[in-house]
Amino acid sequence: SGVVVYGTSINNTIIDNHIHHGGILHKYSGGVMCGNDIDKTRIAHNLIEYMPQNGIHAGAIKKGQNCIEYNIIRYVCQEGADNGGIYNVGPYNIGHTIRFNYITDVYGCEVVNGKVGRAAPTGLPTSGIYLDNYTSNCDVYGNIIVRCSNSGVLIHGGKGNKIRNNIVVECRNLVQFQDIGWMPEMRNNMTGTLVERNICYQKRSDAFLFYLQSF
Repeated sequence: SGVVVYGTSINNTIIDNHIHHGGILHKYSGGVMCGNDIDKTRIAHNLIEYMPQNGIHAGAIKKGQNCIEYNIIRYVCQEGADNGGIYNVGPYNIGHTIRFNYITDVYGCEVVNGKVGRAAPTGLPTSGIYLDNYTSNCDVYGNIIVRCSNSGVLIHGGKGNKIRNNIVVECRNLVQFQDIGWMPEMRNNMTGTLVERNICYQKRSDAFLFYLQSF
């Protein structure tokens, strides 16, 4: 990874870096990787490109309040899928602020019939912003998300997330809701989500503004 922050740590600043072409030896590598207890960290004004996995792994499994802003993230998730330009994994936290980022060309990678290629929009989810496994109380606003194979924003089982004033272009879904999970208690857990004043441009015939996956 380009920058790794682990342990119990607060008030970090990761700013003005160009992080690119990582993961030569270890493929689960992102541009910025934050560990479980990272809190009140600001990740801003970075250019992150050509990474095998997530652009920014926001961490905060137990805490939160990290601010991710004004980053350019492109051509990441090139050697995996079920990931995102900005990715977070829950459970409940007190909420990231994810704002004014430009995320583009996040397609993911899958092996189909023995051949490696871009993940299909209907395959494993690869999204611009991925709030995975109970991620809650995030404020996602003012981002521009372009050409991600699955969704502009994907919410998996979290509560109280706000998706506001974003522009999403040529992604299969504006927002995808996954009311499913590896743990049975995740089902029907998603409440309090606010989606408002977003702009979506799409030419695909199979596109959705809102796509609910529940089983």
